[in-house]
Amino acid sequence: MLDVGCGEGWLARALVPFKMQVIGIDAVPALVAQARALGCGEFHAQEYTSIAKRQLKVDLVDAVVCNFSLLGRESVEDMLGATPHYLNNQGFLIIQTLHPIAACGDGPYEDGWREGSWLGFGSDFSDPAPWYFRTLDSWSAMLKRCGFGILERREPQAPDAPAPASVIWICKTLR
Repeated sequence: MLDVGCGEGWLARALVPFKMQVIGIDAVPALVAQARALGCGEFHAQEYTSIAKRQLKVDLVDAVVCNFSLLGRESVEDMLGATPHYLNNQGFLIIQTLHPIAACGDGPYEDGWREGSWLGFGSDFSDPAPWYFRTLDSWSAMLKRCGFGILERREPQAPDAPAPASVIWICKTLR
């Protein structure tokens, strides 16, 4: 599995009981160093553009996972458009991101750049990056443009929550 935006490698460690091999990339060298120190996978400090430019040197994988790691506009579409190059014929793309309804806030429900926020996180988090908001329809259209068929869209919601907190896309290449 290729974990795009692996951070400190928590997903690789969570998959140890399932005997999955994980290759993680992240643009933040300090997080990659932490992931390497904690073990359970192969980790590289690389920009996502290395995927978009097909410069990432890995064997074909069964899955590419992007867990709350897709923030840009063109950069995300460029990266996702090159992702089939890294997947074997039976491979999956799995994306989890903030649900547009939960992430919309007071802004309009339309694509566009939003200010970042670390509200609810500790003081270790500062200088939030802006991120590109997409509607559910926009996500679907982009995934199709990038060569993926959507197998499933999940919208996990806590029992007492008024709306889903995230959306999970499970996709397969259309080749």
